Amino acid sequence: MGCEITIVKEDGYVGVHATGELDLVAARQIAVAGRKAAVEHQCGKLLIDVRDVALRLSLADLLAVADFASQLEPRLYIKAAVVSREEDLQPDRFFEKAARNRGVHLTVFTAAEAAVQWLLEK
Repeated sequence: MGCEITIVKEDGYVGVHATGELDLVAARQIAVAGRKAAVEHQCGKLLIDVRDVALRLSLADLLAVADFASQLEPRLYIKAAVVSREEDLQPDRFFEKAARNRGVHLTVFTAAEAAVQWLLEK
């Protein structure tokens, strides 16, 4: 089935919405698409919405995505909020911690409103 990615410039942030199946390849594509959109729109705030995907990522895959995101070029500051379904959150917020430990400014939310509020904070 694959994963479809939609990019929308919102007021103060760039929205990245994914549908379909989210596997390691698709997760890397989302990271690249988000970085590219941030550069194109000159906006360092991303809202990545993965609530409409079927999650196909192991813990090892999540670690690989965190590594991949931390090494994307160009190196620039991006604040990213990931919106996920509650049932897709890992114990102890594994992905969020792995990404942050690699220097990625990312927080995972289950409510889009809270994610937007966090993104737009000074």
